[in-house]
Amino acid sequence: MTKAPIDPAVEWSRHLARLPGFLQRAVAETLRRSAAEGHPASEHEVTLLVAYALGEISSREHVRGVLRGFGHDEVPTLREVPDPGPDALSAGPVAAPDPAAVEARQVRREDAVQAYVTGEIPVSEFLRIARG
Repeated sequence: MTKAPIDPAVEWSRHLARLPGFLQRAVAETLRRSAAEGHPASEHEVTLLVAYALGEISSREHVRGVLRGFGHDEVPTLREVPDPGPDALSAGPVAAPDPAAVEARQVRREDAVQAYVTGEIPVSEFLRIARG
């Protein structure tokens, strides 16, 4: 008899409790998707994600923390991303990258960091690439 996997929202409830309702639901859904794709988050990753969601750390600090958690002491210098400006939100939705296209090419870790920081790929895809 196989045990059913624990829902990440339950497993990490002590960390998620710091988040207001809408952020708690969003982070829990991110953790569920990552786990469903075969990349369950560690406590270190959850702590970083919650701190990022609360605005306690920047996206760069989040990425650096995740990479250090994988044992990468030399974290690449990230390119500065310009402020999108006030009209960026009215530009309309941004299409998600085609997963098949991302899977079809070998992605360098540095490119994955940049894609994650700029919002081109979700955290689950970043974790998949970073874990190699």
